[in-house]
Amino acid sequence: MSHKIESYVWDPKAEVSSDLEHRTKERITELRTALTSWCPFFGHLLLKLRPVITNKMPTMGVNPGRDLFINPFFTEMLSDKEVLGVLAHEVLHPAMLYWERMGSRKVIVTTANGQRSSLWNICHDYAINMVVDDFAQKNQHLALPPGGLLDRKYQDWSAEEIYDELLSNCEEGEAPGSEWGQGDCEGDGQGKGEGEGEGEDENDGRGMSEAQQRENENFWRQSIIEAAQTHERQKRGTLPASIQKIVNEILDPKVPWIDVLSRWVGENGRRQDLSYMRPNRRSESIGEMLPILVKQGVDDVCVLWDTSGSMSGTEKEVLAEVGGICDDLCLSIRIICIDCVIHSDTQDIQSAIQVLDEGIIKGGGGSDFTPAFDKLVEDQFQGVVLAFTDGMIGVPSLKPELIRDVLWVLWHTDRPPTEAWGEVLRVDDDGNAKR
Repeated sequence: MSHKIESYVWDPKAEVSSDLEHRTKERITELRTALTSWCPFFGHLLLKLRPVITNKMPTMGVNPGRDLFINPFFTEMLSDKEVLGVLAHEVLHPAMLYWERMGSRKVIVTTANGQRSSLWNICHDYAINMVVDDFAQKNQHLALPPGGLLDRKYQDWSAEEIYDELLSNCEEGEAPGSEWGQGDCEGDGQGKGEGEGEGEDENDGRGMSEAQQRENENFWRQSIIEAAQTHERQKRGTLPASIQKIVNEILDPKVPWIDVLSRWVGENGRRQDLSYMRPNRRSESIGEMLPILVKQGVDDVCVLWDTSGSMSGTEKEVLAEVGGICDDLCLSIRIICIDCVIHSDTQDIQSAIQVLDEGIIKGGGGSDFTPAFDKLVEDQFQGVVLAFTDGMIGVPSLKPELIRDVLWVLWHTDRPPTEAWGEVLRVDDDGNAKR
């Protein structure tokens, strides 16, 4: 499905005149503005990027810092519809979490047209072009230029699924090539990509911390939802199924539940400071010194552990995740084990091993969290509560006033306690969760 853009050959030594740079900037500005009316979904997303006119990249490209690199010689060869098609393609790379989803997928391949490229970038191109082409078939203002990676075989495939297939095929020969899609993501973790020029962008993705990746992910997830809502409000037609699927997955994600829980505790828990006095436990594995979080003040996170008969068999799972909370967030927590009466109330728990040593996991009777909440009220507890339960347990009709918030972590059920208030996190049999 490939057709060459015969009239364009990238010359990395060509100088961009001030007139060409100005003309390109004006054209991109006008097209982006028009797109907010013609196709609000992409128009809204593109306003999140900063255009940079440069000849250091052969076509267009993006980086995690939300820079949009535009080669003016390349865009001169395209119609307005095709420029918008490539712009839509580029913004979907960060919006569909290119860097955050890449993980260990860092294979470099030689393509059929002789270029060296990231296989992950190729697979992302395939997945993205399906989305853009779906839009183009409904919107006369968008079109993909010839020469891109587009194959209807990959309809409804994720970039990860395409990667798995192409990786096995790459062992036998060349990878597919694109006339305008190669090297369109700066900072794919492989050093300089095709067409990145002499300099390397300081925000190229390789140095992104977990916190920066999380911030980027949250930014683009929210942006996708806002773009879809803007498109719907302006009544510019229904979103293609490929986009609606992405929106639905963001609105109802299924992710490792400890990640969600860790964020929730981090947002609502204690104030913490960074220190290098004792190295982070992950420092040795990555080869650099990482700071640890230093605890401040008294315990303000309490785990209510439902140890009633109906929760029998989940002890190892809950224990593992309690340990993960302590380790990953550097928290010391209070644990109250309860069925219908409090069996243990232990403070300053800092590891899963300590839970076993203390022998605090006791219960097996009826189900009622009320005594535990009464105890927290008596102690004037003002922190956050993580309530591990299968939902078959009694709770007070109202949240105690001093408690900041409650997260009900539901195991193997969709039903929260009858009088539940606070937030709900549902855990399935695979240990995944969704709000």
